[in-house]
Amino acid sequence: MRTWTSPVVNCMVGAVLGAYLWLASSGCREDQARFAPSGPVQPDRGPILPAQVDCKKLHYNWEQLASVGDPVPLQASMGNCPVAGCGLNGVWLGSGVQFRTLHTTAGALNPQRVRIREFKKGSDVLRLQVTGQELQGIMRDSSVILQGEELIGSQLWLEHVDPTGHVEPYLLTIADSVVAGVAVRGARYEDFWATCTAGDRCAGAPPRARLYSFTVRAGDGCEVQLCRPGLDDSYHGNLDGTAVIFRGDYYDETSHRVFTTPQNTYDEDVFNIACIGTAISKLHMLRHTTAADPARPRPAPS
Repeated sequence: MRTWTSPVVNCMVGAVLGAYLWLASSGCREDQARFAPSGPVQPDRGPILPAQVDCKKLHYNWEQLASVGDPVPLQASMGNCPVAGCGLNGVWLGSGVQFRTLHTTAGALNPQRVRIREFKKGSDVLRLQVTGQELQGIMRDSSVILQGEELIGSQLWLEHVDPTGHVEPYLLTIADSVVAGVAVRGARYEDFWATCTAGDRCAGAPPRARLYSFTVRAGDGCEVQLCRPGLDDSYHGNLDGTAVIFRGDYYDETSHRVFTTPQNTYDEDVFNIACIGTAISKLHMLRHTTAADPARPRPAPS
C-alpha cells in the first residue's frame, strides 16, 4: 500500500470508488414526482414555482452560511481545516449542502449525509462505476458501457438526509453548458494544467482531463447550482459550474495523508467529485492524482 503526504493536500478529505452501483427502479415513478413542483408550465422555461417557494432563501443564502471572517460552518461540514487556509473543496447543492465524495452503493451515506438513489439515462437504469477519471454507466442486462458524451442527458438522483431524518432529493443532469461565455459539452476533455514528461511512465496517463457540467434541481422545484453556493453573487471565488470525477486517491483529514487503497471497508465504493477551482480539483488538473498519472511515484509517508 502506497501512502504519501503533501502540504497541498493536508486539509482534504476523500475516498474513492472501485465498486459498481446497481440501483433498483421500483417506486421510481411516484418518487420522481417530488421533482415536479405544482403549478402551470411555461413554454421553454419549465414549471412555474409556487409563490410560497423562496428558492434564494432556501438554497442560496451563502453569506449566512459562512462569511470571510467566520468559516466555521464550512469547516464543520467539510473537514478540520479552516477555509481561509485550505480554500473550498468538493461540490455544493446550494449553500447548505457541501460534499466531496459519494458512495456508489445505493443508500450509503457519505460524511455529509448525501447518498445516491439512482443513475439513469432516459428510461434505462444504469450501473454506475468510475474508472480512473471516467464516469461510466453500464446498461442493464448488457455489456454496453456509456461514458463521455454518451452520458450527456443522464441523471444522477441524490438524497440529502438531515440529522432529523428528513430526506431532500436532488436531481443532477449532465448537460451542455456555457463556461466563460463559451458553449461546452456536458462531458468533455480539456488540457491538464501539467504535462507528464517521464517517458515510459506516462504511457498509462490520460492525455487530457475529463470534465463534467451539471444542472441541478431540488425536490422543491428550485434550480440549484452545483458549483456555486449561491445565485446572488455574494461569493466571489473562482468556482464555475464544472466538476471533475475520479477514483484512486483517499484523503485522510486526521493523518493528513493520501492513500491509494481504502483504509476501511466502508470506503471501498466511493469516488471523488470536485468543482473546478477547488483544491481537490487542482490536484487532479496538476496530475497529482492516481487517475491523472497512475505511475507517478508517491513520496514516502512522514
